[in-house]
Amino acid sequence: MAGLSSPDPSSRVTASKSKTPSKILLAGGYWRATKKPVLTEEQKTLKEKRDEPARVQERLRSPDLRPGIERVLRKRVAILEREIAELEG
Repeated sequence: MAGLSSPDPSSRVTASKSKTPSKILLAGGYWRATKKPVLTEEQKTLKEKRDEPARVQERLRSPDLRPGIERVLRKRVAILEREIAELEG
């Protein structure tokens, strides 16, 4: 079968959605899994706390939001921001 050749492994490009890929392409077309960083309980809590204000802000954008609920949600955002600052500091 003339004309068929394997591609040059150095010309392969891998794409990943995350900053740390779960696999790395090695020479010769082999894959090696990478280790995920182990998060401490404080890091997990901080990550969850950082995600929560975005969810609350999304709820605040709702057109059918009642004024009382809006006040409660705004207070919740302020509390979350203080808690995040304490965890980071």
